[in-house]
This record gives sequence, C-alpha cells and structure tokens, in this order.
Amino acid sequence: MDWTRPLGFLCALGVGLTVIGALLALATGPLVGSRATAAIVTVALVVASVVTAVAVGTRLSPEWLNNSGYWLGRQFP
Repeated sequence: MDWTRPLGFLCALGVGLTVIGALLALATGPLVGSRATAAIVTVALVVASVVTAVAVGTRLSPEWLNNSGYWLGRQFP
C-alpha cells in the first residue's frame, strides 16, 4: 500500500485546518496579544512555504505548473 499519499493528505488537511483556525482567530479576536501573534506567524509561515514550493518547483521543472495530471493525482501512460 502506498502510505505516502494518505499521509500527505493528512498533513495537508492538518495545515489547512490550522490556517483556517488562525484566520478565524484573526477575524474574530483583537489584533493584539499572543494569540494574534501566533495566528499571524502561522499564516505567514504557510504563505512563505507555498511560495517557496512553487518557486522551487518552477525552477526545477517549469512544466509542472501546466501538468493537470500532477495536480489532480492522475497517472498517464
């Protein structure tokens, strides 16, 4: 069994839920204090990670942005 796909999905889900929680904390609470600071740092870290991943992926293989099989998880022969 390919365990990397479910593990990757769970990690992505965890990061997504964390960012949603951070955005909700910023939207509903005051923009000062340790909770707001933690939320801002979380969102900034995820944004920086995504931008870095796209930059590295584009530099190593520019075609991967146009490859729908990569993004949709399909394997073509």
